[in-house]
Amino acid sequence: MTTRSVTHATFHIERVFDCTPARLWRAFADPEQKARWSCHDDWRMKEMTFAVGGREIAGGSSAGGPYWEFDGTYLDIVDQQRFVVAYSMSRDGLRVSGSLITWQVAADPGGARLTFTDQGAYLDGHEDPAVREAGSGVGLDNLAAFLAAERDAA
Repeated sequence: MTTRSVTHATFHIERVFDCTPARLWRAFADPEQKARWSCHDDWRMKEMTFAVGGREIAGGSSAGGPYWEFDGTYLDIVDQQRFVVAYSMSRDGLRVSGSLITWQVAADPGGARLTFTDQGAYLDGHEDPAVREAGSGVGLDNLAAFLAAERDAA
């Protein structure tokens, strides 16, 4: 018999971006823009409908690494303020977690404040929550670089 387990973990990441909240919001809501910064360089957007009940499916792998896939459903969207996504993450076709992400966008003296909260259920020891948090940080680093490049080109 296979031993099953679940580890619950929540993490928060807060960042301030040098742009307006409306500009930050578009980076999430526009599928073409999100595909340009989301997660890692080899990450590909397969489907994205930014609407309540809409789906986002994306995936990728590093050279020689496993194939990761994100499969999410938008549960709540308050225009330019917040959105909530329920998602599963799979590695080489094996579901490793189920999570709920809340993204909140607000004005900040430095531009736009993003508050990211991930509440996860990590299944059977197949993924470490610290690795997920680090990967989420990489995605936000990519977002910052995307917005900075746009600003520098203007």
